[in-house]
Amino acid sequence: MKSYRNLLAIIASLIFCLNIFGQQEKANPLIIQTSMDEAGGFLTPISDEHFLLTIARGHVVTHPNDINGFYDYTNITYLVSDELELIDSLHFDPVAGYGTRVAQIIPLPDGNYLALGNAYDSVSNDFQLYLRWFDAELGLIRDSLAGTSAFSEQYYAALLNQAGNIVISGGYGNTDTAVLGHLYFLEMNPEGNLLQHYTDSSMIYRFGLVQSGVDEKYYQGGGMNSLFRLNTDFTLDTIIELDGQLEVDVRNFGKLNDSTFYYVGNYYVQGSPPPILDMDMAFQPFSMNGELFPLVHFGAVDTLDFYNSMTVSDEGIFLVGTKHSESGPVPSWYMANKLNHNLELEYQVVYGDGVKKYRSGGAMPTADGGFLASMSVWDFIHYPGDQMQHDVVVVRYDANGQLVSTIELPAPPGTKVLLAPNPAANQVQIMDEQHCWQFAELFDQQGKLISEKRISNCRNINISDLDTGIYLIRLSDNYGKSAVARLVKE
Repeated sequence: MKSYRNLLAIIASLIFCLNIFGQQEKANPLIIQTSMDEAGGFLTPISDEHFLLTIARGHVVTHPNDINGFYDYTNITYLVSDELELIDSLHFDPVAGYGTRVAQIIPLPDGNYLALGNAYDSVSNDFQLYLRWFDAELGLIRDSLAGTSAFSEQYYAALLNQAGNIVISGGYGNTDTAVLGHLYFLEMNPEGNLLQHYTDSSMIYRFGLVQSGVDEKYYQGGGMNSLFRLNTDFTLDTIIELDGQLEVDVRNFGKLNDSTFYYVGNYYVQGSPPPILDMDMAFQPFSMNGELFPLVHFGAVDTLDFYNSMTVSDEGIFLVGTKHSESGPVPSWYMANKLNHNLELEYQVVYGDGVKKYRSGGAMPTADGGFLASMSVWDFIHYPGDQMQHDVVVVRYDANGQLVSTIELPAPPGTKVLLAPNPAANQVQIMDEQHCWQFAELFDQQGKLISEKRISNCRNINISDLDTGIYLIRLSDNYGKSAVARLVKE
């Protein structure tokens, strides 16, 4: 690996200068916005009694050089009890002109939290690293962007190292070509002050980031058959070649303990008759010296079983994902496997109805030996095509794999937006620069529909034909999202 001094100078002075916006927005408790996409959701344990559920809401914005697209998201973080009682929530959309997608939340030593992910500018097609600090009461402390228009920076992984500092790894490349083969590493203290920064232009694709408690070095997966040991300044120490060809389609890399790592992803069962493939969720453990241990995989002969995430804790190992019939149109069940630390299966659970689309968001252990799982559910029969709407479901299982309780966060019919001027005479403007509204329905105080209008330039409504009075306006877009506003016509 080679660190380029010119890139280091540019990025050190521009890319990783945090632009602190200082906007604090504490929403009303338990606000939920309409969801038209893969809302998903991930879980962050904070105590034996509470956890955080973070979801994303928005609609798809296609990125021209990325076949996976990017989601023009806003995020909501919920505080939830272990009994699945919703306590409070933080709803935020603080970065003007950017869609944000939080991918990980790290509890900090001072009791605060750091959320990390991507921010995407749909105008310039530029990605940046997004960071959000908030306190234990879900009060927003500050939001930061790290990046420039010269490069397209994306988030890969983060951890709290043994020194108590935040370590972040990601990729960057030329914005025009969306080449993201280059890598960066950041180390900062819990307050966000940069301690060191390293870039790597070798274009080696990697998975995950862990730190060993034995030698304090960092480890990253590299490709299909190698492991990278990095020094504490992120320079290359050793490339460890794995002993043999991996059979797993690698989606992630992690640590079982200080001497054992794993690749995890999907396994195509050998001998499946073409054109049907029997796919299982699988993980491949191996030693820090490259010795492969037996491959572990879970699934059924008549289903395709897709890996989503893996969680390792003192309570056990949780491998979760989705599955569907080989002839089915979408993943129609959520599936989770709990293993002990000897890699023996304790139980497997399946949740779903075989009809709707279930997408796993992740899992976390509970103090009683069970686990919590989050997922999004799309009822595609009732919300087809561009009207697709997802609800977020959280389920809790006990130590025996029995379903204990469930909560569902359905999307309400609309949220409130501001109008200006209000009162207004001839023209009113929707004060929502983050969204493009297309249609307006106007109702009188008795709920009678008075008029239907096309919205000009996503924001402007002509009301010159309305009589003086008070009206309720229902806004809608091309994706099924809606909002409401109160208007006084002069």
